[in-house]
Amino acid sequence: MEDIKNRADIKTMVDSFYNEVRKNERLHFLFDETAKVNWPEHLPRMYDFWESILFDKALFSGNPMQKHQKLHSMQALKPEDFEIWLSIFNKNLDTLFEGPIVEKARQRAESIATITKIKTIYNKPF
Repeated sequence: MEDIKNRADIKTMVDSFYNEVRKNERLHFLFDETAKVNWPEHLPRMYDFWESILFDKALFSGNPMQKHQKLHSMQALKPEDFEIWLSIFNKNLDTLFEGPIVEKARQRAESIATITKIKTIYNKPF
């Protein structure tokens, strides 16, 4: 297996991840039923998000925290939601890639999950 090296790899990572998310009963409910995610709009934003994070590019703009706080107000997020999300994210990486950028993606996903959990579930400033 190879490392994540470009936008095409990020697209593969993001698409396969969200395919698995949408198969998970709890996360499917949050994304498709509660948030009613517009996938054709959301996925390219996620490509930009991860390309910005992993390759230090300024492609993404927006406030993901605000979206997650709104989701939490519609349907209370639980700590296990973040555990499920991270588990799917990491398993997805394990099946597709290996290398230092993959490890960076794992670390960033862990940080994102932790900060989002603190700011939504526990409603604490970070």
